[in-house]
Amino acid sequence: MAMVLLMVAGFVGYQAAGRSALADARAAHAAGDCPVALDRYASVQSRYELTLTSVTAVARADQRECQDLLDAEASLAPEAFDAQLDQYPNGLLVARARAGRAEAYWQRGKSYSKRAADLTDGIEAANTRRQAVTDYQVVVTDHPGTSQAAAVRSDLDNAYGSVIAKALGRPCDALTELTYLSTVSLPEAKAGAARARAARPGTLYNCALKEIGSGEYDSAIEHLDEFIADYPRDARAAQARQKRIAAEVAKVKAGATGDIAPLERTGNGPSGTAIVQVVNDSPYALEILYSGPVADRLTVPACASCQVRSSPLLSRYFAPTCGGTGVPARTVRLKPGNYQVVVRASASDGPRPYSGSWKLAGGARYDNCYYASRAF
Repeated sequence: MAMVLLMVAGFVGYQAAGRSALADARAAHAAGDCPVALDRYASVQSRYELTLTSVTAVARADQRECQDLLDAEASLAPEAFDAQLDQYPNGLLVARARAGRAEAYWQRGKSYSKRAADLTDGIEAANTRRQAVTDYQVVVTDHPGTSQAAAVRSDLDNAYGSVIAKALGRPCDALTELTYLSTVSLPEAKAGAARARAARPGTLYNCALKEIGSGEYDSAIEHLDEFIADYPRDARAAQARQKRIAAEVAKVKAGATGDIAPLERTGNGPSGTAIVQVVNDSPYALEILYSGPVADRLTVPACASCQVRSSPLLSRYFAPTCGGTGVPARTVRLKPGNYQVVVRASASDGPRPYSGSWKLAGGARYDNCYYASRAF
């Protein structure tokens, strides 16, 4: 009996020692000293497996929380902290995991923002800025009052300053990025977004001018259309319309066109002004684009009674003269100077465009007539 009692007492003491060792491990765990806690949890599992109590199971579960948090902190991956909080919502290290999560999202947002500043591709830079803002939003929404949340405003101010500075020298590189940042609705971005919106018109306009200079006419036309639509009251809107015509003229001239004949002076006009009359002796509506001291377009309706003529050579000797009663004509008054000109049919199945130049003198009148002919 004495031996049995001694064995029971020993077993009870063994269980008590297991519970005490687990309590020591959990104390280190609760204090955030995971390296010590992990050693103690390992000791509990190796020494007290036979207590017939839950101490080893608890040790294994708590050990996993500590180890997973150390792994998350080592990786500084936001998703690792998300998983930690999902898996251990009532764990001993929730506060530490939340602090780590705030730091991880903030650090990644800063990394995205820095990467965007070094990118030259506007779309890629804008997408990277969007990733940064998404991470910053997590910080300020889920972790208000933290040092990381307080730092987001400064980070965003720096981002806006960086993009606006880029826009001054490289407007096309910065345009997509600036357009995105002007729409960010975070309260911490309110001042920066207002600066971006103020900088966007000039950036859009200057980008179009650079594209015209480098022969990127399609992009220039697209950006000028956007500028005219978005900022019709901007002081540069009228000039943007003229630049758009100039870009369209240059685009057509860069392709395959026929050559228009030089204008011939046919009379006099008001001093300081050139008068140009365009007659349309063809069954197609014509659009005349001109770019020079001023730029605009002139449309002359189709001639209902006119037909496509035979070859130009035969027309020269046997066809009637160009123009006449009832043939549509339009007159425009222009500033004297040199103009680049495109004449094209509005219909897609009409003749190919023609291009050339007008040299207009003040006080002169010019008449030109266009007809459509069919080559053999």
